[in-house]
Amino acid sequence: MLHVIESFGGGSANAMQEFVDAVPECSHHLLRAHREGEFHDEELSDRFASVASLPDGTAARIRAVRRRIADLRPDVVHAHSSLAGLYVRLAIRATARTRIVYSPHCFAFVRRDLPPLTRIAIAATEYALAANTTAIAACSRSERTLASRMPGGRRARFVPNTPRAVAPAGAPAHAAAVVSTGRLGPQKDPAAFADVVTAVRAAGPDVTAEWIGDGDPALRGLLERRGVSVSGWIPTTDVAERLAAASVYVHTAAWEGFPLAVLEAVAAGVPVVARGIPAFQGMPGEWLFDEPGAAADLIRAALQRPAENVGAWRKALAGDTAEAQRAALLRLYRVRPAA
Repeated sequence: MLHVIESFGGGSANAMQEFVDAVPECSHHLLRAHREGEFHDEELSDRFASVASLPDGTAARIRAVRRRIADLRPDVVHAHSSLAGLYVRLAIRATARTRIVYSPHCFAFVRRDLPPLTRIAIAATEYALAANTTAIAACSRSERTLASRMPGGRRARFVPNTPRAVAPAGAPAHAAAVVSTGRLGPQKDPAAFADVVTAVRAAGPDVTAEWIGDGDPALRGLLERRGVSVSGWIPTTDVAERLAAASVYVHTAAWEGFPLAVLEAVAAGVPVVARGIPAFQGMPGEWLFDEPGAAADLIRAALQRPAENVGAWRKALAGDTAEAQRAALLRLYRVRPAA
């Protein structure tokens, strides 16, 4: 099994880690690259039988994928994220001997920071490459719906993300601590988080607010000027601890695959209030918002009725378990479970 990832940092890498841990029957190899400005947890590399790096440049990366596949002769090549999906599906042809599984971890054509013509071109590329894909492993119900419309869409499968192990939440460090997390960039929309915090404070209570992560210095400065502390990049275990100590987790991303942070907050018993984007199809609509004022109302409600909030999210996510993830991957990889 060869995993190819161009963004070995952040959510895609963490989701890939869960896939690797879910199927120990396979020997997992890694071909990776890093994106500038992302946090790289090198401990994730320890899970692989071998680790190799992608060179710079698209053409060079396609050649590197082809060479690595020729060396390893894997039964399955699992491409993680859009660019890795491009490299793998241009490097080789999917066959019965070498199957290609593709996890978009959020299709790039749903981005809201790209011009319409660029998004159309990306969508056309995805549709063309889908013909050279054994199966698409979608991380949300909305992503599966998009994949099902592509050539061979009947082979699209929902593979739920699962939370990393987190301790149940104890008493929050602050009476009302509002938290979000991720890379500071257009996708996570930290400016929207700042607007939500301002709206909450305007109507009460006077919450503390923290963004766990780092990224664009300009966005970091915007948050800090609006009274939001920014942790910077910290180890994964520390992220989990801070998340579990929050009063409410607020997810303001403008587009997503399906965020691990929401799963981890719910697993830790932390109420979640999220922006009503397509990724949250099937999630509790009463806890989704479309503008800062509505988010502020939901945060106040979550502070007053945390058990109700967490219960609604747990009910919606009841089927998104480690067992369901493993079963889906075993089918995709065509692996028999160990006795």
